[in-house]
Amino acid sequence: MSNLRMLKPSSGGAGVSVRMRPLAGLVWLVMVMLMLAAPVGAAGGLITKPSPYPVAETMDRLERAVKDRELVVIARVDHAAAAHEAGLTLRPT
Repeated sequence: MSNLRMLKPSSGGAGVSVRMRPLAGLVWLVMVMLMLAAPVGAAGGLITKPSPYPVAETMDRLERAVKDRELVVIARVDHAAAAHEAGLTLRPT
Protein backbone atom coordinates (compact mmCIF):
# COMPACT_ATOMS: atom_id res chain seq x y z
CA MET A 1 0.00 0.00 0.00
CA SER A 2 1.29 3.42 -0.95
CA ASN A 3 1.67 6.40 1.36
CA LEU A 4 0.48 8.73 -1.42
CA ARG A 5 -2.98 10.19 -1.04
CA MET A 6 -5.18 11.76 -3.66
CA LEU A 7 -6.12 15.31 -2.79
CA LYS A 8 -9.51 16.56 -3.83
CA PRO A 9 -9.56 20.02 -5.39
CA SER A 10 -11.11 22.67 -3.21
CA SER A 11 -14.49 24.10 -4.04
CA GLY A 12 -12.72 26.74 -6.17
CA GLY A 13 -11.83 24.13 -8.78
CA ALA A 14 -8.48 23.36 -10.36
CA GLY A 15 -6.85 23.15 -6.95
CA VAL A 16 -7.08 26.90 -6.26
CA SER A 17 -9.17 28.06 -3.33
CA VAL A 18 -11.88 30.63 -3.92
CA ARG A 19 -9.93 33.18 -1.87
CA MET A 20 -6.74 32.60 -3.91
CA ARG A 21 -8.39 32.77 -7.33
CA PRO A 22 -8.20 36.62 -7.69
CA LEU A 23 -4.56 36.55 -6.60
CA ALA A 24 -3.75 33.79 -9.08
CA GLY A 25 -5.42 35.82 -11.84
CA LEU A 26 -3.42 38.89 -10.87
CA VAL A 27 -0.16 36.94 -10.86
CA TRP A 28 -0.99 35.53 -14.31
CA LEU A 29 -1.80 39.02 -15.64
CA VAL A 30 1.44 40.48 -14.29
CA MET A 31 3.45 37.63 -15.84
CA VAL A 32 1.84 38.19 -19.24
CA MET A 33 2.45 41.95 -19.04
CA LEU A 34 6.12 41.39 -18.13
CA MET A 35 6.57 39.00 -21.05
CA LEU A 36 5.07 41.54 -23.45
CA ALA A 37 7.22 44.35 -22.07
CA ALA A 38 10.45 42.34 -22.15
CA PRO A 39 12.88 42.89 -25.01
CA VAL A 40 12.59 40.43 -27.84
CA GLY A 41 15.53 38.28 -28.88
CA ALA A 42 18.97 39.73 -28.31
CA ALA A 43 17.73 43.31 -28.17
CA GLY A 44 18.31 43.41 -24.42
CA GLY A 45 22.01 42.65 -24.89
CA LEU A 46 22.51 44.35 -28.24
CA ILE A 47 25.57 46.56 -28.47
CA THR A 48 25.41 49.45 -30.95
CA LYS A 49 28.34 51.48 -32.22
CA PRO A 50 28.31 54.40 -34.64
CA SER A 51 30.10 53.87 -37.96
CA PRO A 52 32.04 56.55 -39.83
CA TYR A 53 31.02 54.85 -43.10
CA PRO A 54 27.76 54.90 -45.07
CA VAL A 55 25.30 52.08 -44.33
CA ALA A 56 26.16 49.95 -47.40
CA GLU A 57 29.92 50.21 -46.79
CA THR A 58 29.49 49.44 -43.09
CA MET A 59 27.54 46.30 -43.98
CA ASP A 60 30.14 45.28 -46.61
CA ARG A 61 32.95 45.69 -44.07
CA LEU A 62 31.02 43.78 -41.41
CA GLU A 63 30.24 40.95 -43.84
CA ARG A 64 33.90 40.77 -44.89
CA ALA A 65 35.02 40.62 -41.23
CA VAL A 66 32.53 37.85 -40.49
CA LYS A 67 33.63 35.79 -43.51
CA ASP A 68 37.32 36.37 -42.69
CA ARG A 69 36.62 34.55 -39.42
CA GLU A 70 35.11 31.66 -41.39
CA LEU A 71 31.60 32.43 -40.15
CA VAL A 72 28.52 32.49 -42.35
CA VAL A 73 26.30 35.45 -43.18
CA ILE A 74 22.87 33.89 -43.60
CA ALA A 75 21.06 36.91 -45.01
CA ARG A 76 21.37 40.60 -45.75
CA VAL A 77 18.04 42.36 -45.72
CA ASP A 78 17.52 45.69 -47.44
CA HIS A 79 14.62 46.98 -45.35
CA ALA A 80 14.45 50.24 -47.33
CA ALA A 81 13.98 48.31 -50.61
CA ALA A 82 11.30 46.12 -49.02
CA ALA A 83 9.52 49.22 -47.72
CA HIS A 84 9.75 50.84 -51.16
CA GLU A 85 8.12 47.74 -52.74
CA ALA A 86 5.29 48.14 -50.23
CA GLY A 87 4.87 51.82 -51.13
CA LEU A 88 6.55 53.06 -47.96
CA THR A 89 9.75 54.99 -47.31
CA LEU A 90 12.42 54.05 -44.82
CA ARG A 91 15.84 55.50 -44.25
CA PRO A 92 18.75 53.12 -44.97
CA THR A 93 19.22 50.69 -42.09
